Amino acid sequence: QTSYSAALLNVALAGSSVWALRLVDPEELYFALTAFGIVLANSLFGVFRYGHPEFMDNFKKVHTASLFIMDTFPVPLIVTELYLQSNFRTECSYLHLLSAFIPAVAYTVGMEDNDDKMQDLVVVGNLASLTYLSYTTDNHWGTALGVSCILNYFGCCVFTGRSVP
Repeated sequence: QTSYSAALLNVALAGSSVWALRLVDPEELYFALTAFGIVLANSLFGVFRYGHPEFMDNFKKVHTASLFIMDTFPVPLIVTELYLQSNFRTECSYLHLLSAFIPAVAYTVGMEDNDDKMQDLVVVGNLASLTYLSYTTDNHWGTALGVSCILNYFGCCVFTGRSVP
């Protein structure tokens, strides 16, 4: 069924992604650039899926796959970028990005079994790491972002009936 409100929300998400992409320096912040690109692609698929009745069936599988990618990769990409910019050890920085591949591989080989716990743990772990990094480097905006995302994440789990990771 066509949902113009969902399409409109995806337009807003695409607009904010384009704005973020314009601000990102591709020479220095390639992980952030990749994260915003993933969000932009997913939101454009969402616009076509929900906004146009003819495309709804064609884009459902593509949008579902891109939604999984968007739920899995952007947070670890941003956290990796922040760790690299804060001059932490490179190995520690890349561990955040590598953590995103665990649910991706499980999803690809069919181990996921419609259970998002692995993905939830990766996202929450990266958000906790973002909060820790921001707090220790006196990045108040990052600390507020990490705390609010964690509260939002757990709140969404509680309100939708999903189990909290």
